[in-house]
Amino acid sequence: MKKENVQMQKLEKIKINSLNFCHMKNLLPPREKNSYKNSNGRLFLGAGYNAIGAGVMAASSAYVSGAGMVYTDNKAIVEHVPEVILMNDEVNAQSNIKAALWGPGCGINENGISEILTWLGEEAYLVFDADGIGSIAQSKMLRERLIKRGKTVYTPHLGEARSMLISAVEDKLVTFTGEEIRIRGVENHFLLKSSITKDDFLKMQAPSYDDWKMGSVLCVVLGIAFNCGIILKGSSSLLFDGEGLGAANQCNEEISCIVWKNNITSKVLAQAGSGDVLSGLLTGFLAQGIDKLNAMKLACFYHSMGARYGSIDMGIRGMNNSLLPVYVAQAMKSME
Repeated sequence: MKKENVQMQKLEKIKINSLNFCHMKNLLPPREKNSYKNSNGRLFLGAGYNAIGAGVMAASSAYVSGAGMVYTDNKAIVEHVPEVILMNDEVNAQSNIKAALWGPGCGINENGISEILTWLGEEAYLVFDADGIGSIAQSKMLRERLIKRGKTVYTPHLGEARSMLISAVEDKLVTFTGEEIRIRGVENHFLLKSSITKDDFLKMQAPSYDDWKMGSVLCVVLGIAFNCGIILKGSSSLLFDGEGLGAANQCNEEISCIVWKNNITSKVLAQAGSGDVLSGLLTGFLAQGIDKLNAMKLACFYHSMGARYGSIDMGIRGMNNSLLPVYVAQAMKSME
């Protein structure tokens, strides 16, 4: 058997940076005077009939982000959000889609993801949430295809992150030895000195993530193994973009990774629908051509700020996530 020719990189350090107001203020680009709906980004929303509200909140949030046009193949969403455009034989905008979201209310649907991959352009971004993550956990073929493709962001809560880790271990993308973690990138292998085991990750408790070191390591492991961006959702979400770190032209003897922590949080977000708003915002920012990591930061920041604004008006218990996109819009206005 021919020996695999790979480079080994040492992950020397994982640094945690916090999102702050000064940093975020300059990330959202101003709207051009001569912009119009086609130039402000088109996205596709893959949302099922299992939970119509999830798709409605994601669609509303995508428009709040500033996206120009939101398409879907779900008629029920169009009935609730009239700005959304039904993608059918008469309206075929597939070639112009800049980002796509798959997951809200979809159920486990591997075929749906495969179909999107047949028509979505190679430069378009893919965001997977909820059932989208669950579907990928069921299919090694999809995982391999998405790792090779890149341009992908996953938004798992801790339980979904565990399923991703289990898949990565089964696919031999991640190996634990007790003294180190080996991660197989697209072309290179990575070595992280750590005594954290697979069982340690699987026993992590949500939503506190008291051990930020362990949470940050999990983000880095998943981000590199799946060649993707990761938003690990929790009381304070963690963000990491591992895409490209495994490419040959990125190989150095030692590298450092930066994980971003969102300390701006609200108890309002601990209810159904919160993740749908976040994924809609993220896909909307990506559709507008915003850099992937910056889009991840913007989505988390304004998601949390919107919750804070909403709790001031409605209270912690009175606020619900169907109202959240309106308060996200207020938060974005306050930073203009």
